[in-house]
Parts: sequence; structure tokens; C-alpha cells
Amino acid sequence: AVDSARYRATMQGKIRTGESRVEFSTTKYKRREQLASQSFISLSDRDEALTEKRLAESELLEARDERRLSEIEYRRLAEQLRLRTIKSPVDGVVIDRLLAAGELADNRDLRKPILRLADIGTLYVEVLMPIEAFGKLSAGQKVEVLPEAPIGGRYTATVQVIDRVFDAASGTFGVRLELPNPDLKLPAGIKCKASFPAIAGRFSTAPPSAAARPAGKPAAAPSGKPM
Repeated sequence: AVDSARYRATMQGKIRTGESRVEFSTTKYKRREQLASQSFISLSDRDEALTEKRLAESELLEARDERRLSEIEYRRLAEQLRLRTIKSPVDGVVIDRLLAAGELADNRDLRKPILRLADIGTLYVEVLMPIEAFGKLSAGQKVEVLPEAPIGGRYTATVQVIDRVFDAASGTFGVRLELPNPDLKLPAGIKCKASFPAIAGRFSTAPPSAAARPAGKPAAAPSGKPM
């Protein structure tokens, strides 16, 4: 309905036809008026041309009015569609659809969300580091992240959080990296390795379940289990 209304609002056929008729009837009337003034034709012939001219002008006015009404109808339908369109505040991916087609959605009832989205515009990489590396890292430090196959590639992340609680059993502590993903090229949940320039030659593998997670999801504890 909106597409057809948009098309009708841009139609030019009737208006151009009306303009051509007005131009033709105006020229015809001027010629007959000149002939009538010289008594070459009767006044009724001149009046007939004048009537045709006025009818053509009325038809052109009607075509323009229809065009305006079509524009108003298009704006009305577009506004109705806008009111029924839900836009996400973030760019992400749909991970769960909670309402099916035909079900009532009400923005006043927050207990019935329509979709569950994952914001993967920024990924958080949870890395396990050996205790020996503690004190050699600092927030804001640049780190190279290498996703495993089949993703591959090299990406630059930033150290955001350094865990102050060690896991004595594994001799590790957790580090959270912030990895920009503006084009949503990288999926969340992939395994990856991180290269820290301050610790030459050392790589640390992130837990499979929290290697690169979307914003807003719970972080993984240093042991790889949910906190």
C-alpha cells in the first residue's frame, strides 16, 4: 500500500496531459479570437474555443489536486508504517524471536519482548594469562587478536580489565579485551589467540565459550565457567 501510494504521489501523466491541453486550447482560442475580431468566424466559434480552454484548465487543476491528495495519502500511510516499525537502538543480530506473526506487541509491557538481539558491534575477548604475566599489562594497551579458522585474520583490541583475583588451580588470571567490530564481520563466541607485545612470544587461548562475546552478555570467569 505504501509503495503504490508513493508511486501515485509521483505520477506526472495526467498533469503533463493537462498542461498540453491547456497550451493547445489557449493557442486555439487566441487564433479564433483574432479571426472573430476580423469577422472571419462567428462569435459562437470563438466562445466554443474559450470554453475548451476553460475546461482544459479545470482538468489540469483537477489533476494537480489529485496529485496533492496522493501525496497526503502517501504521507499518512508512511506515518502509519513508521508507527508500526520497531527499530533497534543497536546494530546486531537476532538470537531469539519471542513473538510470532499475529501476536500482540505492546511497548508498555516489557515482560513480552519481541526479539532478543546481540550487540556485536563491540566484542569482548576473555583471555587467560599465566600469573607470571601479571604486572606486565596495563589498561589501554593494544593487543593483536587472531581468530581461529575458518574466520582468521588479525585484529587490534584494547586491554579493558585486568582481573585482580588469580585462579590458583590453573595458575592464571583473566584479562578482558575490547575488540571493535563496526562492520559486524566477526561472529561472537569464536575461539581466538591474543598476542601481547609486552610479553614477547607468549600467546594465551581464550575460553571457547567466551572468546569473543557480544556486549551485554555475562563475562566468563578466569576458569572459563560463568561467573
